[in-house]
Amino acid sequence: MKKSFLIILLLYTFNILFSQENKAYNNINKDVSNFLSLSKNIKYLNSNGYYFGDVPENKDYKSRLSGEIYIEDTSKIDLLSLDVNFSIDDYRYYFVYNLNILLVIKSIDHIKSEMNSND
Repeated sequence: MKKSFLIILLLYTFNILFSQENKAYNNINKDVSNFLSLSKNIKYLNSNGYYFGDVPENKDYKSRLSGEIYIEDTSKIDLLSLDVNFSIDDYRYYFVYNLNILLVIKSIDHIKSEMNSND
């Protein structure tokens, strides 16, 4: 009887914890989606929402990478066409393997701040 009660209690606790995480994740995704739904935001994102950097020689950068991508022409970037993710409050780092450089995508909050300061 005690084991059954403990199992039910554990399952209930996990259910509560995971549902709260999912709600927070869904809210973040909604914020990103709302931002990306406006053409002025996409235009700013494609011109000022990222930069390229050299791969650090003496630092462990791989733990910060969000992935690896291929970019044929760095002068014509459309971030929405690339296989990248956006974050509300964290920069995203992608290794561009054919060019041996890093693509750094600014956080949505940082981009919003830049846009507000330019208005």
